[in-house]
Amino acid sequence: MWSGIALFVLLLAGAITVAVIVNKYADGLPSVDDLGKNYRPPQVTRIYARDGRTVIGEIFADEGRRTVVPLAAVPKVMIDAVIAAEDANFRTHAGLDWLGMVRSLVVNVWKGYYAQGGSTITQQVVRTFYLGREKTLERKVKELLLARRVEQHLSKDQILSLYLNQICFGHGRYGIEEAARYYFGKGIADVSLAEAALLAALPKGPAIYSPRVSPEKAIARRHYVLRQMQRNGFISETQLREADAEPIRLAPEPEPTPAWAAEYVDAVRAELRRRFGDVDLARGGYRVITALDPALQRDARAAARAGLSALDERHGYRGPLRRLPGGEVPAPGGEQLAREELPKPDRIYVGRVIETDDGAGTIRFQVGAALADVRLSEASRYNPDGLRAARFAEVGALARVRMLDVKPRGQVGRARLELGPEAAAVAIDPATGEVAAIVGGSIAGPGQFDRALQAHRQPGSAFKPLVYLAALQERTITAATIVNDAPEVFGDWKPQNSGHSRFLGPISVRTALARSVNIVAVKVLDKVGLGPVLRLAKALGIESPLRRELTLALGASEVTPLELTSALAVVAAGGLRREPTFLREVRRPDGTLLPLARPEAVRVVDAGAAHVLADLMRSVFEDPHATAYSAFGALGRPAAGKTGTSTDARDAWFVGFTPQWVAGVWVGFDDNRPLGTQGPEDDDSPAARRSRTQESGARAALPIWLDLMRAGHRGLPIQPFARPADVVTALIDPASGLLATRSTPGAREEVFLAGTAPTETAPAPGVATPSDFALDDAEWIAGGP
Repeated sequence: MWSGIALFVLLLAGAITVAVIVNKYADGLPSVDDLGKNYRPPQVTRIYARDGRTVIGEIFADEGRRTVVPLAAVPKVMIDAVIAAEDANFRTHAGLDWLGMVRSLVVNVWKGYYAQGGSTITQQVVRTFYLGREKTLERKVKELLLARRVEQHLSKDQILSLYLNQICFGHGRYGIEEAARYYFGKGIADVSLAEAALLAALPKGPAIYSPRVSPEKAIARRHYVLRQMQRNGFISETQLREADAEPIRLAPEPEPTPAWAAEYVDAVRAELRRRFGDVDLARGGYRVITALDPALQRDARAAARAGLSALDERHGYRGPLRRLPGGEVPAPGGEQLAREELPKPDRIYVGRVIETDDGAGTIRFQVGAALADVRLSEASRYNPDGLRAARFAEVGALARVRMLDVKPRGQVGRARLELGPEAAAVAIDPATGEVAAIVGGSIAGPGQFDRALQAHRQPGSAFKPLVYLAALQERTITAATIVNDAPEVFGDWKPQNSGHSRFLGPISVRTALARSVNIVAVKVLDKVGLGPVLRLAKALGIESPLRRELTLALGASEVTPLELTSALAVVAAGGLRREPTFLREVRRPDGTLLPLARPEAVRVVDAGAAHVLADLMRSVFEDPHATAYSAFGALGRPAAGKTGTSTDARDAWFVGFTPQWVAGVWVGFDDNRPLGTQGPEDDDSPAARRSRTQESGARAALPIWLDLMRAGHRGLPIQPFARPADVVTALIDPASGLLATRSTPGAREEVFLAGTAPTETAPAPGVATPSDFALDDAEWIAGGP
């Protein structure tokens, strides 16, 4: 009797104690009412190429990557694996598995260490969302109470969905979808039994059982999960053996942003910030479809690499590095510092090799008062033979380096070889304004200087088409207008033709553009006026400041490759301007579209004027004396373009188009050094000067443009430039710009805007005209509107 009373008293005391504890903590517990309804954790925003499949970038919060998937998208094999591994009685208990807790206690006491946990999936959800992992009595009591509340407010499927999307699977991946992508390179919907078992093995200890860290432990833990699945009737013994025998096949470690698309992703991020400044992309889980063409992007980068390699070879801009007589600095030279001066970060200097380390693969340079190591692995462009550091660089040799990290005296920073020039390329679809590919420089990777979008350089003659376009629009000239290529002084400036080449006398606008005659371009600008050209440039999308002076005709004002390429995209599109864009669509996590608010196409140039200019620019390829005649027929389709070379060949350009693609290429040194000249430098005789070959747009940039455009047109039908209704043709005499007769030698068909074709007929051969007896250098001879 007394024993029964004692037992009753103990039970009553225990009940009272539990009631007190429950009452103490129950009121302070957080509400679980909204857990299932308002689950909106940070999710990865993924950036895709235009195919919607190729991931080129990710934006995610500091706490890691997560992509929420509905439970319906998770295969049954994955759900079974998680339940078998973590909570076999999940479907039947009410949040707490008392039998499992007792069993775990017995096992842990028997083994003498913590061998088995007793927490249910519900308890793990509670810990993850509310409590953390501190091991105190208070936390455990709260966990039990909250687990019961969660079970009362949420369904089993809701609880399981929260668990699968929230739990950590290691390596900064949260949720089952991110885990499947990271370990197997596929979505969770596509995992096999063996893969599902491995994923289910991870939550117990991601750092311990990760197959990237410890394959042996991962296999052992996977075996445990498979055995649990078999014991609980989820799989058969045969399925267990087959899955157990599968080797672990991991996907390659994913890059957050592949190097070949790095500058494109940077441009996408900038456009996203500009268009959706108030949208938290790092937490929102958006799906961003870009205009990037992955194949064209890779081809553009390969084209730039090949073009730079050829230029390096022509001028010896590569290793091995050797001492030159008298301490001579190898071309193209660079800024040199006194020994007491400290260099500035991200500037290019001439440094001296002071030691090499074959083991580390580094070359140490002294740059002024600073020391910096160059990693030879980052200089493969200049080391095509793969030489080791000691063979590649001779101690005492001078070379150009870019200072990446400047350390105080006595410490060693980092630098990069900068022996050769850089390149930038842009490819645009003129029908949409979409930028399909960009190359920002020879170094691929996130955070690099993007010369395609950020480098402001002189376009040289590549700017001339804008001058001629303004004059065509204003009806100041026609394609047949004859302008005298003869010296003329404008104020205190006397322009010269490229390379001080001879003057050609009276020539047509077509010939002047094809052969890039400077004098004629300046005269056309002087005739049409600076205002129309500046207004047109702005309408075409050039936002860089332009000089209000006649040197504008020769490209003396700096622009970016994207600006100039998108300006000529207007010409390729028949006068319609579409703002260049890197985006196609942005979707919220629920699949709805964010409005891009993209401006409609705007007509900024008459269709007729755009067509006449395009036809003129075709002569840059077709005229045997034109600057790009070497590429005539290389694309196998109609094409238009323009070379550009700035003073002393510091910048080399080619910008051109077909009806389907527009591309622009720039080549130059970041510190504005001349690209170089081939030929005898120590002989200044006229014959020697003529034999020297200076780099130019046709030599340095055109080959890159051709490779890029060949790639872009692969598989595309040949498409002519469509002639608008307001463009007419007339048979003209190219010497006078007047209408030709049957007997006129060299007569050719020319295009004109309606109402601007000549009405006067050229004199018969041998018949004198008043202009033949003119004693002055008449600027406009004939053929004007």
